[in-house]
Amino acid sequence: MARVVPGVGGQMGQLEGMIRDRLIPTLMKGRWNGGPFTQHDVWLRDVAALPVRLLGLGIPKPTEPVDKDYKTSAAASKAITEAILRREDIDVDEHVKRGQKARAAHKEAIKEAVEKEWERLGSQLGQAASENQCEEVRQSKEKRQSGWLTATPLKEHGMNLSPDEFRDAMTI
Repeated sequence: MARVVPGVGGQMGQLEGMIRDRLIPTLMKGRWNGGPFTQHDVWLRDVAALPVRLLGLGIPKPTEPVDKDYKTSAAASKAITEAILRREDIDVDEHVKRGQKARAAHKEAIKEAVEKEWERLGSQLGQAASENQCEEVRQSKEKRQSGWLTATPLKEHGMNLSPDEFRDAMTI
């Protein structure tokens, strides 16, 4: 929706509320006690939005990158849009070039934003978590312990499991 409907972020608040109030606490084994949100609860939601390589869960906030997604989509499809409006043939090469350029710029902007968010959350770590939790996060980040979460089972490596079977086996 974010790529085709401008300004849809405001309408995603209910979805974000369900993710924040139900999904994240369930994944964190009920860490939220049902009372008012604490600074730690807000921090956990922010961390959950980070990619797995930065110790997050990769659960994006549907209310945040919406305008960037729409602008990227508009830029990527501009060649087609202009050709349709002028009733001309579509220049596929131009469309591909613009699309690649827009996606690369979007990817770089997202990467920079995520790195800044990681730094911000890292600076708040001491306020939002205990000393032991802070140390665990630092060690996990340094050792890149989250890599197995995004591993893909490949037949060439002797893993004849489907991705679902692989994840099930990892949890057992």
